[in-house]
Amino acid sequence: MDNTETCILFDGLFHGQPRKMLAQAARNGIFTLLDRTNGESLVTKGYVGVNWMKASTPRANLFPTG
Repeated sequence: MDNTETCILFDGLFHGQPRKMLAQAARNGIFTLLDRTNGESLVTKGYVGVNWMKASTPRANLFPTG
């Protein structure tokens, strides 16, 4: 992640399973939630009017619309 926003590290449940996670709401409008033990992308989603991304893959690869 190439952002200046602070990542939040926390332990919690994801789909009922305990996980060690990392969360970041980046200035590009994307919220990312990762399993910090293996880098697995759990959530990658726009949280504001993101119009430059049409999709993301399970590995959080973002696909521009243009």
